[in-house]
Amino acid sequence: MTGAMAGALPAVPLLLALVGLLLPHGARRAAATLGIAGAAISLLLSVVLAVRVHGTAAGGWRLVDFGGGLVVHASYLLTPSAAIVAIAVGTVALAVQVYSVTYLHDDDRYTPYAAQVSLFTAAMLLVVVSGDLILLLIGWEVMGICSYLLIGHDRRLPEAPAAAVKAFVVTRLGDVGFLLGVALLAVGDRSFDVEAAGAPGLGGVIGEVPPPAPSHTVLTVAALLLLAGVAG
Repeated sequence: MTGAMAGALPAVPLLLALVGLLLPHGARRAAATLGIAGAAISLLLSVVLAVRVHGTAAGGWRLVDFGGGLVVHASYLLTPSAAIVAIAVGTVALAVQVYSVTYLHDDDRYTPYAAQVSLFTAAMLLVVVSGDLILLLIGWEVMGICSYLLIGHDRRLPEAPAAAVKAFVVTRLGDVGFLLGVALLAVGDRSFDVEAAGAPGLGGVIGEVPPPAPSHTVLTVAALLLLAGVAG
């Protein structure tokens, strides 16, 4: 049950975002309903997980095996602190969706905007619950794309497109460090597992042999590169 809820946490707003992106621009009510529903369901799931998860809950399924023990999993990693962060994401997303209905009442591009906020919410929640660095990286990059779209949303403002491009370029530069950090962890400890990176010798999807522990030097350099990505 915990694994299903962890998977539904980013999946629900993602699904509703994809449906919202297919709506015609005039479908304001449907767009608002999808946006608010996605954020509300995510918030509810986050609260339930915060109540249920008292330690570390991890699990998942194998997606791709590159050989040599290097495997990509569709995995989740939940802790009480992660559940609290998910509640924060759901709360802010719901507030933004509700407020935007009135604030953008005269915006003829509200429909894609609501879908983009839902997509941003899904990406943030994927980062929060992901147990695999590749999935975390995907969520991180989708967040960057959504930031670009949302910052440049109001085309009536001459500075909006320039601000969107600036944000995109700066975050992409930072993401070089993030990507290198993920690659270094993959090469250093032959694992994309988040828990293994945080606690050498642990991690791995339940039922599989834990990956070998990386050296402290590899972990330190990888952590600094990941920090550079976050700073960007």
